[in-house]
Amino acid sequence: MYLVEQSALAQPAIWLAETATGQLALIVATIAVASVGFTMLDGRLDWRRGVRVLLGCFLLFGATSISAAFLQFGQNAPALAESSSTSSEETVTALPKQVDDPWAAASLKPGVAASDE
Repeated sequence: MYLVEQSALAQPAIWLAETATGQLALIVATIAVASVGFTMLDGRLDWRRGVRVLLGCFLLFGATSISAAFLQFGQNAPALAESSSTSSEETVTALPKQVDDPWAAASLKPGVAASDE
């Protein structure tokens, strides 16, 4: 299934990946989600642990898609950085100074405006 050079570390890694995402793992995950759902409905398990089981199954079976997306994003990152730097240089303009604090003038002497500082 995988095209990896035969080595002492590659073969166990391939076996582990195929076992963790194979048919047997899918059956075990389905049973786990069903049993967690029934115990949550029965009130013997809180929602936080149930969500952890669902998130763990999602990460286990979606790991290949998630890693492929990260790799694709990493390969496109220099191109994205170059395009965003050119567009941001063109749109930079000086903004007027704004006073965000409405109570800033309360500590000034009477007759002195906040814009006089």
